[in-house]
Amino acid sequence: MSATGLTVLEADDRAAKRCWVTAALGSTPDDRWGRDSLLPGIASSTHSAADSGYVLVVDDDDQIRSFVIALLEDEGFSVASAANGEDAVAQAVALRPALVVLDIMLPDMNGDEVAQQLRARYGPDVPILVISADSRAEEKAGRAGAFAYLHKPFDLEHLLRLVRQGLAQ
Repeated sequence: MSATGLTVLEADDRAAKRCWVTAALGSTPDDRWGRDSLLPGIASSTHSAADSGYVLVVDDDDQIRSFVIALLEDEGFSVASAANGEDAVAQAVALRPALVVLDIMLPDMNGDEVAQQLRARYGPDVPILVISADSRAEEKAGRAGAFAYLHKPFDLEHLLRLVRQGLAQ
């Protein structure tokens, strides 16, 4: 984290699709990629997630959330996003996601609570992929009923493989 407290994701090699967290360099991923903004909501794409829904990306870190959204959209997935648990649950209740990429450590309710609410509404029919910087990510993913987890920082190809795996369930 930089002295300004801003953390930005950067790609070391776009073709290799690996990322890491580094100190802010004065611009956001949106600026570098020429995107006007990444607004919550379902984005148009060449195909929809599991041909019937969208991937809901839930992370309170704007840069990580934006980076994951851009990656998934670049791969043709329909994507919606939420910066907190309350918004994530509201979006998922309004329109069932095909898969949820869920940060466990959120400001208003933790990822476990979000997962519990999703499970209460949809049962195991909505796969959850946990992403977390927490050293107990595996344990927390298990409690959340996730099919898989990734430690931050994570390999983007691995994220894509797990998203595809979750959608195929």
